[in-house]
Amino acid sequence: SYVFLPPDNTTLAIIGTTLYGLAFGAGIILARAMLADIADHDALPYGEPRMSIFFSTLTLMAKVGGAAGPFIAYNILGWVGYDPNVAPTETGTRWLMMTFILAPSSFLLLGGWIIRKHTLTRAEHDKIRKVLEARSMASEDESVVPETAPAKS
Repeated sequence: SYVFLPPDNTTLAIIGTTLYGLAFGAGIILARAMLADIADHDALPYGEPRMSIFFSTLTLMAKVGGAAGPFIAYNILGWVGYDPNVAPTETGTRWLMMTFILAPSSFLLLGGWIIRKHTLTRAEHDKIRKVLEARSMASEDESVVPETAPAKS
C-alpha cells in the first residue's frame, strides 16, 4: 500500500503499517502451525516425531532469508547507482521503493503461490492425530511390564 500513498499522509501511512504488521505477523504464526501439522504427517511413516528437524530447518531458512534480503536489496541499489549521501532524486526514490516494497511483496506472493497446494486439511490432520495417539497408547501399554512375574500356585 505504501507505493500508492500520497506523500506526507501520516494517517494513511499508519493504517497501511498496521495492516502490514497484521499480515506479516500472521504469516509467522501460520508457518509454525503448518510445520507442526506436517511434522505429524511425517511421523506416520517414520514412527517417531522429527519436529526438531523441521523446526531447525524453518529457523535456519528464516535466518538465511533475514540475511539474504538486505544483501540483495543493497546490492540492487548499488547497481542502479543509488547513493544515500546525496539528495534523493525521483529515480533513486523509485528504485528505493521498488527494492524495499515491491521485491518483498513479490516474494510473499510467490510463497503464497507455492503453498496454495498445501492439502493437509483439518479433517486429514485429525485422522493423523488419531493414528498417532493410538500408536502412543499402544506403546505405553506394551511398556508397562511388571517387575517380577506373578508366582504360580
